[in-house]
Formats: sequence, C-alpha cells, structure tokens
Amino acid sequence: MSSCDQHPSLMVCIDLETTGLDEQAGLVLDVAARVVTNDLSPVDDGISLVVAQGSPGDSIFPVFPWRDRMNDFVVEMHTNSGLIAQVDRASLTISDVDARIAAYLELHADGVPLLLVGNSITLDRNFLREHLPLTFAKLHHRSVDLTSVELFLARYSGLDIDRVAPSTGHRAMDDVDACLATGRSIGDTLQAVLAAVDRS
Repeated sequence: MSSCDQHPSLMVCIDLETTGLDEQAGLVLDVAARVVTNDLSPVDDGISLVVAQGSPGDSIFPVFPWRDRMNDFVVEMHTNSGLIAQVDRASLTISDVDARIAAYLELHADGVPLLLVGNSITLDRNFLREHLPLTFAKLHHRSVDLTSVELFLARYSGLDIDRVAPSTGHRAMDDVDACLATGRSIGDTLQAVLAAVDRS
C-alpha cells in the first residue's frame, strides 16, 4: 500500500463545535470522532472532548476573552447546549485534544490515512488543518461529504433521499450520530434503487 492510499475498510466521522466560521479567527470548543467501517457501522463509541479556553492572563492560553469570539447567535446556541458551561470546567488544551484524537485514529488505522466523512465538512476540515494538525495529518487528502453526495444525486438523477432530521443539540458527538444516520439513509436508498433495477 502506497503512502497515497486511504485505509481500505475504515473511515472517520469528525465534527467540531467552534466559536464561528472563520478557522483563523475562531476557536475549537468541542471535538468528536468515531471510526466507522465502509458501511458506516461504528467500530466503537468514539471519542468526544471539550477544549478549555482559559481566561485573560492565563499563561497557557491566549490573553483575549474567548467568548468575545462569538456572536449573539453562537453564544445562545452554545449556552443552550451546555457547551459554554463545559468549556469553563474543561482542563484539556487544544494541543491535548489534538494529541488524543490523533492517538485514537492511529489506534485503529495504524498509520494509514483515513477518509474524513461528514456533512458539509469544508468548515470542519479547515478547522482541523488550522487547530488540530496531528489529527489532520492522519486524514487522507480526499473526503466523503455526504451533503454533496445527496445534492448531486438529487440534481443529477432526481433521486429522492429520505432525509434524516439534523441534530438540534449542537454538540459534536450528536452531529457525528446525525451524519452517520444521513450516510446510511443515502446508502439504503441507493441499495433499494439497485435492487429494483435487478428485479426489472
């Protein structure tokens, strides 16, 4: 297997909760990852970690108040989900979280790059590259964006995917679960179409 090959039987679904949409100005607050097989069956419960942000003057954190990075909508969203309270109690730095997520991926993939699976994953991939470089290095350069697959199937063939309700919890692991449910719905629809073709 060459260094350019992705893992043949495993992928990883990763989701992030952040302070905003700009990976350079924003901060990562919540990270969840779950390694899955090619049919999107989880190999385990995955890993979910909250990132501490500290306070002004803390020597291991930036000296600016992290909450100032969020607009009112994001503050309300992360308050309602309980994430802000968890961030205030957290003790892991972003480097700690990066190392733990990378170790989780390495445990399963043994150095072979994993395809990243997700819904509208450009933001997640950008934040991973900017803030979690050890984790990003475990990923293949290609991704499986399930939202794009669904849109393409609808536009190209008119195939109607039975949509899965998106997560409303706005927590990383909730979104991982919703992503995998979406992927399985797409796969089930395609299998049903292929079965119907075979019967005709």
